[in-house]
Amino acid sequence: MTSYGEFLFERYRSFLVEFTDIQENRELLLGLKDTSLLSDSLLDGATYTKSVPFAPEKPISEVESFVRGATTVRGFTPFIVGRYASLFHEQHTAGSLDAEIITPPEVFEYTSQQWEAQFEEATREGLDWLVVDEQLPFGLLIEDEPAASVCVVVDDNGTLRGVIQNDNPDAVAWGRDLYEQYRQNARRPHKMSP
Repeated sequence: MTSYGEFLFERYRSFLVEFTDIQENRELLLGLKDTSLLSDSLLDGATYTKSVPFAPEKPISEVESFVRGATTVRGFTPFIVGRYASLFHEQHTAGSLDAEIITPPEVFEYTSQQWEAQFEEATREGLDWLVVDEQLPFGLLIEDEPAASVCVVVDDNGTLRGVIQNDNPDAVAWGRDLYEQYRQNARRPHKMSP
């Protein structure tokens, strides 16, 4: 085979692998409210973790591992899971996590009331929480340190369907850009204003 033929075959094989990954994770991808925001770079080489009937909390465990392995996390989420509230509190007050989170106002209100003591301690220790009135399309976490990585959290009206993770530099850049788009319109909630 010529070098051109080898190149063409390798590109074709890469396409088939990516197509197969997307097809196998169709249910998860269909859970995304707005796929126009997705980037090919997120899906290229991504790791998918789906919620399944016999292991519905598998994606939650992946998010926990993602956050526990990070020292700096930025992200947004349209919903809250109790284990996430405890996780961010634990990691932040232990001094092992620097985090900035964006949510809708109702998620902020619910979290600050439901986990009041944990919330106040974490924000006193420097957890940055912003709110945005725009509808957030899915959950997004970007780990900047110690290694750059991105995690998209897919839900169906608050029920976790799965996560998509990627440490490809282009995927991380996409995540950072998308985060900044929402951050531009975010504000500090009244309860946290100095």
